[in-house]
Amino acid sequence: MSLTATLIAKLSGLDPDAARRALSTAAAQDDAAAPAPREFARGRGARAYGLAIVIVRNPVRFWISVAGLIAFPAYLIFRIGASLHG
Repeated sequence: MSLTATLIAKLSGLDPDAARRALSTAAAQDDAAAPAPREFARGRGARAYGLAIVIVRNPVRFWISVAGLIAFPAYLIFRIGASLHG
């Protein structure tokens, strides 16, 4: 399974198969204004489909955001460690 589908599954709380379906459905969508399919209209499916849309349409923005989610806590830990040390 791809890292993208794994992230969608973990962040939305769906099983990996549904996350892959959301990703492939979003990638196959031609019209940006088209409504979400019924399967992804509510609940966790909607969250997975929304993430998939962002990943498909703005992949650079998504991966920079993921890097920021990792970098910010690391920065905070470094700052706390530096203030305790000095």
